[in-house]
Amino acid sequence: MFLCQYSFAQIRPSFSGFTNTHLGSNTENAYLFDPAAVSGNSATWPGEVSNKLYANDFGGLSNTEFIDYALNLMKDTSSIRAMVVVYTNNLQQTINYIVGKGSLNTAYHKPSTTTGQQVYVLSEHLASASANIGIAYTTNSFIVTGD
Repeated sequence: MFLCQYSFAQIRPSFSGFTNTHLGSNTENAYLFDPAAVSGNSATWPGEVSNKLYANDFGGLSNTEFIDYALNLMKDTSSIRAMVVVYTNNLQQTINYIVGKGSLNTAYHKPSTTTGQQVYVLSEHLASASANIGIAYTTNSFIVTGD
């Protein structure tokens, strides 16, 4: 796994407070539903004015690093219960943006997606996501930063 040697403050000057990752960091599990989405229920990301984190604003990060960054924000923000990763197409090679979601009440399986949408949740919201989306999930580990 590639570990970023720069802080997000260096990559994106308007952002501060991210701690560099290093070997031996703590990890946590996130649960991925693919293809899936959450209708409405958007929640604003901390330090942002929008419910969307655009990949172009975090230049230089791989998809995995960008998703890990958003998972850490979600972990530290009680108002965000899920996030939807939206790609430029169904090949899921390039992330367009990640949307914060404040509820899973409208989460659903979305086989007709044209943007490769994926829903990520943490363990405390896994049961709700599973019940609403109704498909199998994949468990992914991410590096917990700032702890």
